Amino acid sequence: MTIKTVSKSITRHELQQLAQETYKEMVKAVVDIHKRVLAVGGELHADAETVLLDDVSRQEDLWGVNFYPAKPELERIQYTSLINLTLMSISGLSRRREIARLREAVGGCLIRSSVYGVTLTDLERYFFPFIAAS
Repeated sequence: MTIKTVSKSITRHELQQLAQETYKEMVKAVVDIHKRVLAVGGELHADAETVLLDDVSRQEDLWGVNFYPAKPELERIQYTSLINLTLMSISGLSRRREIARLREAVGGCLIRSSVYGVTLTDLERYFFPFIAAS
């Protein structure tokens, strides 16, 4: 399975090709939100995560996502990856605000857009199962 490292933008067509190698409609990706580098592909988020860690990324800068290239723009990114659980270990308003900034950074890295308006309600909906698990 191909894992592609991207430091600029990636096209929807490229994402669709990578998705065809594994899950057909979805491709896993890990973003280094500090370096703004993306590793896309592989069977598990851990596969892409390893590529970035081998390239001197720091674990705390990595965020795993699922990307659905065929869905409408605001529904393309799912932020529920097990590698994100470390971010959920501390709850509270300040932590949710930090996660909101991370979510916007991930969205910006994947589609080079600022259309993601994140509210605390959105965060609760997406991340509550992970906060409860930690």
